[in-house]
Amino acid sequence: MDSDIFTAVTGLSDGVLDFLMQQSLYAAAAAAVVWTVLAVVKPRHPLLHLALWWFVLARLVLPADLAASWSLRTSAETLLAKVVWPLGEPHVNVIGGEGSVPVSALARAPTEGTALPVEAVTATATAGDMLPVALFLFWLGGAVAMAILLVRAERSARNTIAMAEAAQDPLLGQLVDAWARRFGISRRVRVLVTEEATAPFTAGVLRPVIVLPRTLLDRLDAVEMSAVIGHEMSHIRSFDVVWRMVERALLVLFFFHPMVWMAVRRIDTAREAACDVSAANSGVVARNSYAKSLLSALKAFRIEPEMAFARTLSIQGGTGDGLKTRLVWLKGETAMSTPAKIVGTVGIVGLGLLVLPMAEARQTEPSIETGTLTSAVTTVPVPPSAPAVKAAAVKAPEAPAAPAAPAAPVAPPAPVVIAGVPDKDFEAKLEQSIDARIEAEEAAREAELEAAEARREAEMEAAEARREARLAAAEAKREAEQAAREARLEGQRAAMEARREALLAASEARREAHQAAAEARREAMISKELGERIRRDVLRATANSLRATAKDMRANPQRFTEGNAVAYITDSSGKAVRVETDMRKAAERLEAEAARLEQQLKDI
Repeated sequence: MDSDIFTAVTGLSDGVLDFLMQQSLYAAAAAAVVWTVLAVVKPRHPLLHLALWWFVLARLVLPADLAASWSLRTSAETLLAKVVWPLGEPHVNVIGGEGSVPVSALARAPTEGTALPVEAVTATATAGDMLPVALFLFWLGGAVAMAILLVRAERSARNTIAMAEAAQDPLLGQLVDAWARRFGISRRVRVLVTEEATAPFTAGVLRPVIVLPRTLLDRLDAVEMSAVIGHEMSHIRSFDVVWRMVERALLVLFFFHPMVWMAVRRIDTAREAACDVSAANSGVVARNSYAKSLLSALKAFRIEPEMAFARTLSIQGGTGDGLKTRLVWLKGETAMSTPAKIVGTVGIVGLGLLVLPMAEARQTEPSIETGTLTSAVTTVPVPPSAPAVKAAAVKAPEAPAAPAAPAAPVAPPAPVVIAGVPDKDFEAKLEQSIDARIEAEEAAREAELEAAEARREAEMEAAEARREARLAAAEAKREAEQAAREARLEGQRAAMEARREALLAASEARREAHQAAAEARREAMISKELGERIRRDVLRATANSLRATAKDMRANPQRFTEGNAVAYITDSSGKAVRVETDMRKAAERLEAEAARLEQQLKDI
């Protein structure tokens, strides 16, 4: 029973790995062709880029045996055959078969399940069967992990939609209706507003919704908001939600293929640019206004950068991805004319007919049967990882029996001869190639394990370094905040001390100024009183002196006239008059002056 289960698991792993390997190789070849065509032709419309990169993803879902005689692979093989074997391909003579076998058929025998004689097989089946099972389990684990990440991204988007509120601004509803009429969208589109720092995105197929961050509504005007709504409505018209889900499903299955990641990223950028061109060419918003609105919107909902892995796996899409490419396409591209559409369609269809049928075209060789090469020697199976073909037990052809004679003996097996090479050399070389292939695959497997271990250790070290860096940054931030807080406290204390000292100094200065002013006023008052006293004394003395003088002048006028040059004066009649009359008048004047001074002294 265990052997049957192991055989079933081995068969399943062989089938899945063969399919994944063939499709991966075909997708890599298709990606190389698409990249070359885009580098040479450089189409200006994003829809052409979108269609060409979808060739890579389409090759993943097409049948592995899809082939055509006009395909790129068939043409390349024909050209190489003419270059490598210009005189014709050498053949191998196989006993028991019908004619000779081309060398290329023997080279293809391992992938087609052709059997060779048992003498050419030296590897054991057990060691070879474990590697496909291990690779299958590795792929299954990676696919499950990627599916879990995809479900988590979808759940995050659903939580954002569930927490969002219906838009209350009637302008948004009017813009949605206008763009729906312009794009011919009959489905009802709701507008939701979220408080999260996210980019605008659409969700839903039959009941689509547009989720806008509130910061975007607060910072954009009506024209810029119309451009954002037009971009999201273009996504809804093209059913981009469905296309993105298909792309992410293929990304889950082929998570190990770098070309698939590159194709998905290029498709995302081309899809965003196609929506930009579609909205700008609609006539609702001018092209220059749309470009400015795109820049304003990207600045408005600028969020923390994230890894390319997270942006690619996100269901919401990357609105800011390939901004330079989108602006270049938006600036230089206009609506495609009808001839341009015809030429582009014919070119894409023709390229698809050459690139998509990547399988090997079947050749009608009569000497090769499906699954075995005829031989008279019993064969054993070969592990899938070995370069030798899987062998199966075949029977030697029986000799024809005569009518009355016994059956002819079985003919001995004849050795395989390749272009005159001896049998032993062929077997030795085949054994050496088998051993070399097994050793190479074992070395490659060990190298992959070592590389995976090195990557895991590097990731762990990087995670530890990031954690230590975050801790160091947090500690530095805490110390900086503590230092800033202490500096603020010290500054506040210094400011309060300086203010207190300034208040004390001002109070002391005011007190001293008040004291000085009071002293000055007191001294001024004293000076004023002293001056008034002196003035009174002077006036009193002057008045007394004047009265004494007047009294003396009245009593002894002769004393005042002695020694004067004029003792007498002559009046108008010529009569001489004595001076004492004038002395009396002078005395009266002195007395009047003394009385005035006394009156002034009384007034003081």
